[in-house]
Amino acid sequence: MDARPGGRLTALRAVNRRMHLLFGDALSAGAAGEVPPDRVVQERVVEELRRLQSLARSLTRRQALPPGVVPGLVPLGRPGAGVVLREALAPGSMSRAVVLRVGVGALVAGLLGALFHLERSYWAVATAVLLLHQGFHWSRTLVRSIERLLGTWVGLLLAAAVLLLHPQGLWLVATVVVLQFVIEMSVLRNYALAVVFITCAALVLATGGHPVEAPGSYVLARGVDTAVGCLVALLVYRAMPSRPAATLPAELAGILRGVSAVAPHLARGEVATPAARALRRDLQHASFELEGAYASAIEASPAERREAERRWPAVAAAQQLAYRTLSACWTLEPLDAGAAAVRADELMAGASVPQLQAALAGFAAAVVAGQAPSEPGPLPRLLERELRNLHESLAREAAPPAAG
Repeated sequence: MDARPGGRLTALRAVNRRMHLLFGDALSAGAAGEVPPDRVVQERVVEELRRLQSLARSLTRRQALPPGVVPGLVPLGRPGAGVVLREALAPGSMSRAVVLRVGVGALVAGLLGALFHLERSYWAVATAVLLLHQGFHWSRTLVRSIERLLGTWVGLLLAAAVLLLHPQGLWLVATVVVLQFVIEMSVLRNYALAVVFITCAALVLATGGHPVEAPGSYVLARGVDTAVGCLVALLVYRAMPSRPAATLPAELAGILRGVSAVAPHLARGEVATPAARALRRDLQHASFELEGAYASAIEASPAERREAERRWPAVAAAQQLAYRTLSACWTLEPLDAGAAAVRADELMAGASVPQLQAALAGFAAAVVAGQAPSEPGPLPRLLERELRNLHESLAREAAPPAAG
């Protein structure tokens, strides 16, 4: 959907921004230790959230946009294709690992097909690619390969029966319709069951309604090629395992650099300029990347899971730091220039921007080096608690294990 000015996607972003502003106000009040608002204010906030929810639902329908929905300032979208592509191809990224696995798996499956003169070696290539391209962790890849192999072999028996019956005309159409219906109804709930009918449908469609002279050898070739593809996929994955936990320090350092870049704009209260909005978007994107890397590590091998759990306190502290910074920006957005500058001075009291950036740079260097950070200097009141938590987390993480 195009995010053109006045468009539906722009309106949805505006609604999302308003919800984030309410969330930022709540975070700021909680961090300042303010008492909960009275009942009248609470009811107004709830009423506003319900209005935004109703408006978001109406925007998803094919109807004219309500007047006055899109304000002059809406959040930017995700980074451009060039930025995302560079991140995907960066050393250690999950996307790069998946691309390399798919390429190697397709090459190996094709070479084995040529070496052993498999009748339809492209089926082996397709199976290897299907198992590797989704970027699952090892356990799920193993389960998916077993489901693929068993489902294919059972599907071959069903396909052999259909080919022997050799439906024609409307019977062929009805057969394909029924097979496709069962596939769509089962693929999200039971992949192995769906593969049974996917295999049958593929073979029936491949014949084009023409009789098969030797259906036994025809389906056997598909079964052998699928087994070869599954084996290749598993061997390639074991030879090129995922290391998502190794990317956590770099992702964490990226959040610290993002906060450092936003800090000057936040200190001046100028959080709605194009440059500030782009930096805020990049900081939020860095937080999403860190969360994704941690989730991938938790789902990977036991060693990766242990490493991710060891780094969890620092990961959580960094995300809290990012969202505390972003929530402060959301709080300053509705204010005029003078009020925003005064409020920013209050939030950043206790340390200058260079002092904050020096502390963040020290933390980032310590994260990348795997060392305990030095004691930070003065810190702004806004981020002091989050930075102290991050310092303690990194110090514990770098400390040698206690002797047993």
